[in-house]
Amino acid sequence: MRNKPNYLVPLIFVGMFFLLLGFSLGINGLLIPYLKKALSLSNADSYLVVTASFSAFVVLGYPSGLVIKRLGYKKSIIISFAIFALGLYLFIPSAKQESLTLFLIASFVCGSANTLLQTAINPYITILGPVDSAARRLSIMVICNRAGWALAPIFLAMFLDLSQTNVQLSDMYLPFYMIVGVFVLLGIATFFAPLPEIKAEGEEDDNGSDKTDKQGNIYASKKNIWQFPHLLLGVVTLFFFVGVDTLTLVSPVDFANTLGLDHPEQFTMHTVIATSLGCILGIVFIPRYISQLTALQMGSISGLIISILILLLPLE
Repeated sequence: MRNKPNYLVPLIFVGMFFLLLGFSLGINGLLIPYLKKALSLSNADSYLVVTASFSAFVVLGYPSGLVIKRLGYKKSIIISFAIFALGLYLFIPSAKQESLTLFLIASFVCGSANTLLQTAINPYITILGPVDSAARRLSIMVICNRAGWALAPIFLAMFLDLSQTNVQLSDMYLPFYMIVGVFVLLGIATFFAPLPEIKAEGEEDDNGSDKTDKQGNIYASKKNIWQFPHLLLGVVTLFFFVGVDTLTLVSPVDFANTLGLDHPEQFTMHTVIATSLGCILGIVFIPRYISQLTALQMGSISGLIISILILLLPLE
């Protein structure tokens, strides 16, 4: 009898990947109000940082898939960390020169690394274990990701004045040198990590031919993307989800500053706690008590109501 593979160690590594993704994006989002004050930017100009970062998904999403297909998940993850280190390093000369253009280039490079890493680890975590528990693993990874978002403002607050009363871009040098070092070390650790190269059902086997299992036969007759309506609906859903999800994570510090609240770096934690609570509820209740469709409907409606309340409720 064959022993079932133990995926605990790979899951721990992937959890760290998700945490660092959240951390790097949290750092990027926190630069918005900081750069706005330091460089006297308009709101539109300051949010170009997020635009530069996430435009990489549009440009490099498909090429990232080709890289993973050619090199595998593990090598692609290592490459993404190297690109991350380069992009984060570029923030240092951009701060020295107080150059918005260089800031945007650095954000795009980090976004490119983010695109490759997410393209690798999201499908990897779904096939790293039984299919029927994939949603549970993804929920755990989301918690790790949100923990990274929460740590970002706390880390930067050790070096930067996030209240923006005393803005000096030179304060960015030390924290970003440290972050670059972390990504370099993690890339080295990933090289030696026991991450198995696994494939999902329907992927090509080693000699390039299609698998002949049941699922492979189902999709063998599909010739183009328009024959996958659920995939197309998923793309539209993710388009709106990523926008809403990102805004709730990158805007709390700026929003708290606008209201004149003390310790603005702590307010990202509220969104992280709420998101993590939702993931925990999903792990507990889906599918034993409610279906995934019901959970999606409940989350969408409650999110819409809360968003409207944010606009309508008084500030004090």
